[in-house]
Amino acid sequence: MRQNIQSKIIDTKLFPILTGAFWKRQFQDQSTKAQRKFDWFFGVVLPLACCFFDPLVFKGAISHNGALLGEYKPFAYLLSYTSIILMMLFLLYGQKLKWFNAVLAGLFIVGSTISLLVGIEIFPLSLLGLVVLIGIMGFTPFFAAFVYFRNSIRAISYAGFVINDVLLFNLVAVSAIFSFVLPYVFYVNVETSLREIESGNPQIIRKTKINSVMSRLLSMLTGWV
Repeated sequence: MRQNIQSKIIDTKLFPILTGAFWKRQFQDQSTKAQRKFDWFFGVVLPLACCFFDPLVFKGAISHNGALLGEYKPFAYLLSYTSIILMMLFLLYGQKLKWFNAVLAGLFIVGSTISLLVGIEIFPLSLLGLVVLIGIMGFTPFFAAFVYFRNSIRAISYAGFVINDVLLFNLVAVSAIFSFVLPYVFYVNVETSLREIESGNPQIIRKTKINSVMSRLLSMLTGWV
């Protein structure tokens, strides 16, 4: 039985490359070479470029306070970097990750949802930005949302060959919950600590000194400047 499952995973004949309708091809188990290039570019390269060269969405000209969604930068950057790193892992190893694909699927679903919401929020700005071409990058969240959703479907399919449906559902659900909750808790902690420091109250600063330092160190990793 185990041998049969293993052969199912590595035998690409069981994941045929379809030639049917466009949308059917997008969500087939076996990705095409063109799809892999698309996923690398819009799921890894372009999102990283947006994080570094973002002028308005999460980074302002001077500080996060001048950005459209600057308040949510710790949450967005932590989720983004984690999603990008694990998307690279999935694109490189895919079926070989076996049951861990269920964990990745939960993260990808959350990443896809948040990316879509960001894309909708900045859509008017992206349209205006087309005048100077740079606005094209404003549509990256829509492409990224598609990439992460498509690969969440594939990850679920791959995991389904090695674990039962109940465990699969539970792993995906728990992963999705943690993928949202952990960055959100981090975001709340950073916001609270920074506001306490900015208040200038010596008692508050002494009370939260350790937490504040840790928050600043962690926030630096997510570009909180």
